[in-house]
Amino acid sequence: MKLAERLARQVEETIVHDGMASGDLLGSEAELVERLGISRWTLREALTLLERDGRIEIRRGRHGGIFIAEPGLDAVILTLWSYLEFIAVSDDEILVARSILDRIALTLAERRIVRDDIPRMRAHIDRDWGEGLQGGIHQFEALLDTARSPLVSVLVKAIGQLGYNAILRSNLTDVELDDNMRETRRLRREQIEAVIAGNLSGALSLEERTLRQTRRLLDSAHALAAAEATSRRERAVGLLGQVRRFKRPELLMHEIAADVVAQGHPVNARLGGEAELLARYGVSRTVFREAVRALERSGIVEMRAGRHSGLFVVAPDPTNTLSTARERIVAANLALPALIEVLAPLLAGAIGLIEPQRLPSIDGEGFRDHCVALARMSGNRILDLFTALLTTLLARHDAALTPAVTELRAACRSGDRPLVARIAIAALRSLENASAFDAN
Repeated sequence: MKLAERLARQVEETIVHDGMASGDLLGSEAELVERLGISRWTLREALTLLERDGRIEIRRGRHGGIFIAEPGLDAVILTLWSYLEFIAVSDDEILVARSILDRIALTLAERRIVRDDIPRMRAHIDRDWGEGLQGGIHQFEALLDTARSPLVSVLVKAIGQLGYNAILRSNLTDVELDDNMRETRRLRREQIEAVIAGNLSGALSLEERTLRQTRRLLDSAHALAAAEATSRRERAVGLLGQVRRFKRPELLMHEIAADVVAQGHPVNARLGGEAELLARYGVSRTVFREAVRALERSGIVEMRAGRHSGLFVVAPDPTNTLSTARERIVAANLALPALIEVLAPLLAGAIGLIEPQRLPSIDGEGFRDHCVALARMSGNRILDLFTALLTTLLARHDAALTPAVTELRAACRSGDRPLVARIAIAALRSLENASAFDAN
């Protein structure tokens, strides 16, 4: 572990140990350098990691300093996306998982929309976004905002990051890519109107058509010739750069990840030295190091020093992936119903993918074990990862879920898929009145 990362972990532990809350002052840069006995450069690298993870907020000016940030979930998106990139999920896995999660998002949006949401949503219909990605992205984010489910937003956006990398590898011409985005924006506009009108079936029907555009983009990412890679990357970076939330280090993270994926994610392969990579990607050392530090923390790459120095491909640890994501979700202090409203339909979607004759082979000690086994049996590694993550948050409620285990085992043995889904969902929804998920 690099010094800056160790320091970031140390600061995080201090925040937890001292019981610091959002808005509390951690100190100034000069104070922290003196208190921790480290160089200003190392501190800045550590602060960059903490800021990207949403743990701190750096304020400039007379009343500036380093403050504890309101807990956020952006770091969870990065953690999940990087792992999904590494295991090379298929286009079909992406589209099936998106279909299930988008259905959850649209259902919640249609259920929770209030009058005050309508002007904000219509603003995304009426605004002329021009070329590029902004329209489609912001339109769907308007729907996610209306759903009022932070967990749905995190999971959808983690999968969405895979789509951004597909743009970096796409062999579509400029005209074809623009047509794809234009049609996506048109479908999103109609979808917003369907949700406003309370027409959930219409909104879901439009989602199927939108995902066809996504499939076209994903398919195009597998046919890019090596000779075209540089020119296509420049075009794609320009398109992604039009989306305001993408800063240059974030774009570089996607570029590096796209290159790693294009090479088949060969563990221990050397991507190049720092000087070589600065020239290849056309970025400053500061931008490069910020992007690399974030990718290192996600377990995609590692910068090694010494005789054989350079940036190397590494294999993310699934246990660390789940642990890191879980910590961030717990820190966000969400209520248990916010977890159940996502996990229940997500698990039902996974169960719906299992061949009935395979159900009798499902085995597990407890309820959570059965949920994870069911998601794994779906054959969709995205649903497997997301279910494993969300069920780790239910450890406190094992005793309350135990009565359902006998019924669940019997239903699995009978191969009755609808009954398995009904029992699992009923058990999860019985927890909706509980106070919290596990924070230990």
